[in-house]
Amino acid sequence: MDQNTPQGHTAADVRQAEADAEGPSEGIEPRAKPEGRYRFAKRAGSLLIELLVVFAGVYGAFLLDRLQEEQRDATRRTAIYQALKIDVERTKRRIQWHRDWLETKYIETIVQPYERGEQPTIVGLWLPSASQSGAWSAMVEVGVDLLDPAFIQEVESHRATVQFMMDQSNRAVQLSDTRIGPLLGEHDFYGDDGRLLLRHRWYPQLLGYLAGNADRAADSAERLEAELERRLKND
Repeated sequence: MDQNTPQGHTAADVRQAEADAEGPSEGIEPRAKPEGRYRFAKRAGSLLIELLVVFAGVYGAFLLDRLQEEQRDATRRTAIYQALKIDVERTKRRIQWHRDWLETKYIETIVQPYERGEQPTIVGLWLPSASQSGAWSAMVEVGVDLLDPAFIQEVESHRATVQFMMDQSNRAVQLSDTRIGPLLGEHDFYGDDGRLLLRHRWYPQLLGYLAGNADRAADSAERLEAELERRLKND
C-alpha cells in the first residue's frame, strides 16, 4: 500500500475522489438533477391542461352557436312550410271550385250527352279563376337557403301545373267568346243528321281537355299538401 494513501481507502478510491473534485471531463454533460426534470414535466402538464381547457371552451361555444343557428333555421323553415300549406289549401279550394263548375256546367250538360249521341244545348264558356298568390315567390326569396332543391322543384312543378290549367282555361274562354258566343240564340249547331256540325265539334273536345287539366292540377295540389304535412310532422 502506498504510504500516501489514506488509511482504509484504496488507491482507486483516492483517484475517483480527485476526479470528482476536478469536475466532469471535457465534453461530458453533467446529469440533470431529478428535481429539475420533475418541475419541467409538471409545468408542461399544466400548459397542456390549460390548452385543453381553452380548446374545449372555444369548441363548446362553436357547438352552442351552431345549435342555436340550426334551431333558428328550423323555426324559419317550419314557418315557411306552414305559410305554404295555407297558400296551397287556398289554391286547392279554387281549383276545386273551377273543377266543379266545369264538371256541372259543361261536362255533365254538354260533353257527356254529346258522347251519348244526344243534342245538348250549347252555351258559352265561363270559368271561375284559380289564380295563385305571390306568396311562394316571397317565401323562396327569404328562405331559399333553408329548402332543399328537390322540394323547391316540386313546388315549382305544382305551380306550373296550376298556371297551365289557368292559361288554357282563359284561352278557351276567349275562344268561346269569339266563336261560340256570337252564334248563341240564332244559330243551329246541329246538322240535319242530328250531329254537331263539323265546325263546332272542337268545343266538346276542348271542354274535355280543360277537365283533364283541372284533374291534374287537383292531383298536384293533393300531393304537395301531403308532402307539406309530412315535412311539418318530421321537421
